[in-house]
Amino acid sequence: MAGVVGRLEAEIEVKSNADKFWNAIRDFATILPKVSPSVYKSIHIIQGDAKVPGSIIKYTLDMGNEVVTVTESIEDVDDGKRTLIYSVIDGDLLKYFKSNYKGYINVTPKGDDNGSIVKWSSEYEKVSQEVPEPIFIKEFATKMFPKIDDYLLTMAASVGKLEAETEVKSNADKFWGAIRDFVTIFPKASPTDYKSIQILEGDGKVVGSVYRTISGDQGNEAVKTVTEKIESVDDAKRTIIYSVIDGDLLKYYKRYKGYVNVTPKGDDNGSLVKWCCEYEKASQDVPEPNFMGEAAINTFLKVDHYILNA
Repeated sequence: MAGVVGRLEAEIEVKSNADKFWNAIRDFATILPKVSPSVYKSIHIIQGDAKVPGSIIKYTLDMGNEVVTVTESIEDVDDGKRTLIYSVIDGDLLKYFKSNYKGYINVTPKGDDNGSIVKWSSEYEKVSQEVPEPIFIKEFATKMFPKIDDYLLTMAASVGKLEAETEVKSNADKFWGAIRDFVTIFPKASPTDYKSIQILEGDGKVVGSVYRTISGDQGNEAVKTVTEKIESVDDAKRTIIYSVIDGDLLKYYKRYKGYVNVTPKGDDNGSLVKWCCEYEKASQDVPEPNFMGEAAINTFLKVDHYILNA
């Protein structure tokens, strides 16, 4: 690069695997304020989506002794090589360095999925000889990468998925019909578990419908009310996806999404009902939501009994 009078390099080992760490680098506009909210006061995407080349991002940073702004442009991205190149195009940094300041980030696996090596480098040209080397930027980067790593490791411990399945005697179409009409069927099939299901938006069947469930006397004491939203329905594949948007469950889980699928066993000899949930704990102390899987299977069996005896 013509006119470059300096280059700094640094590398650091992290425990996260290369793909996960690279994904965090690619999603930096979301991740960095979560990782270090005291430093990243705001990240404003001016152009693009902060992922594709040509994207322009403005940072407002609290450096402790002063608040500074830096505007960068993504110059190149190579997902195959896990490499990102960016340039500084505006802001306080250009008081000291000309606009050909470039930064490079590369993530490589260490082997055997045993962490990664993150390499950072910058190329710059000072506006004058009196300007010191940008060691503070190198230190800033090498401190931020471990924070990202800690965040990813914490998230990995907090995020999970549970699966459960059961066989029912009802054929797939009948059982799926009951799932689609859950607002009516569930309180009838299991009144001790479902005191009521109230539709708040929609009709309880279409995507976007919102409904509140109040547990019955035998429901979980810690989760008495739950408000859910239907995210997706595929009648051909007999699959429904829903998310929890309010209620007691969100005291324990920041994010919770459930899936139900019904498939025929063959020869019209009953069905297989699969349930799973994806969740993020509110804290490390929160246990896995095994009780939700148990409750789902219990409900499916009671719904099956209700259909067979209707």
